[in-house]
Amino acid sequence: MSPLARLSASAALALVLIGMPAVVSAGGALDDVREEVRDSSRDDDDRDDDRDDDWDDCDDDEESVLGAVIGEVFGPPIFYAVSTPWWGPHVVLGDEWGFQAEFPDAPYHGGHDGYLLIESPGVGRTVSARLSAEYGSDFNGLTRVGTRLLVDTSSRLGFETEWSQWTEEVRGGHDSLSTGDFNAIVRFAQNEKVQLRSGIGFNWLADSHDSDFGVNLTYGADFFPARPWVVSTTLDWGTLGDAVLFRARGSVGVIWKCAEVFAGYDFQRFGSADLHGPMIGLRLWY
Repeated sequence: MSPLARLSASAALALVLIGMPAVVSAGGALDDVREEVRDSSRDDDDRDDDRDDDWDDCDDDEESVLGAVIGEVFGPPIFYAVSTPWWGPHVVLGDEWGFQAEFPDAPYHGGHDGYLLIESPGVGRTVSARLSAEYGSDFNGLTRVGTRLLVDTSSRLGFETEWSQWTEEVRGGHDSLSTGDFNAIVRFAQNEKVQLRSGIGFNWLADSHDSDFGVNLTYGADFFPARPWVVSTTLDWGTLGDAVLFRARGSVGVIWKCAEVFAGYDFQRFGSADLHGPMIGLRLWY
């Protein structure tokens, strides 16, 4: 090989070696989410922990007896405390499971106070739906476009689903992935101005390489303090792949006829990776 060829090859190799760290570090927030969701090393750690626990089983008999006694004494108070977010609002709102509720065409429609018609059969509708489109950004290269659909009924049973498309500007181009969920829900506390719901379903994440799923628990509330204001909030907790997922979002909107313009904040945590930022959107009630 001529000296010129060797020099060219050496220069090319040096450029590759210099460039490698830049490529590796080009991953952004979405890449951090993938690493958390698809971190299979946690399963290996769990198996190692299980093997270690086997050696301790012989020492647990006395502790299990003590635990049973403590459970008998403190179990009921702890249960009532933990379940307060479900039975508490039901009591505070003076709700009864036998109450018949129907929906106006939209919140405050027809001079109604809020978004439920309690014990007024035949006045409203037995099924309601709301469809929203929203845009969010962290003002640092990460954006989100999403849609949400919630269907509710007079029987208190319904469902909700959400889809988000994330796009992030990274070194050398952009990155993207999709997330969402689907939940069966029950409206467990209600009056004309406040409705709370909770349910269970599944989370999902998808990109060009793979798809991941997990279990989701959801808890949400809508408040109708006075025309034309609508306040909505949702908490989600569950799993997604190998990560624990937590989400909190809230919005304040102004409604005109059946259309609501809202603004709020959306926070999502996948393991130790966070995606969050303010959002704006349009919601249609029907």
